[in-house]
Amino acid sequence: MKNNLESGKISETKLSTEEKCEIQRRLIEEFCEIRKMTNAEQKNICALDWVGKYADNFDQLDKKLIEEYKGACDDEKREYILDKIQKQLENLNKKNG
Repeated sequence: MKNNLESGKISETKLSTEEKCEIQRRLIEEFCEIRKMTNAEQKNICALDWVGKYADNFDQLDKKLIEEYKGACDDEKREYILDKIQKQLENLNKKNG
C-alpha cells in the first residue's frame, strides 16, 4: 500500500511527456498569438524561436505552477497560469542564457 502512495506522489510531481508537450504547445500558440503571427510560415518561425529560447529551461519550472495548470478547472484559469509559466521561462532564460 505504501508503494502505491509513493507512486501517486511521483506521478503528481513528475510531468508525463504528453503533459509536457501539451503545455509547451499551448505556450507556443500563446507566444505566437501575442507576436501576431498569422500565416503558417510565420507561426513556424515563431515556434522555433520559442523552442530556441525556452525549451531548455522547461524542466526547471516551478513544479507548483505545473500542478496548478494540471488542476485548473477552466480555460481562463489555464490561460492565467500559462502566462505565469511563460514569465518564469523568460526569467530562467535571462538567468541561464
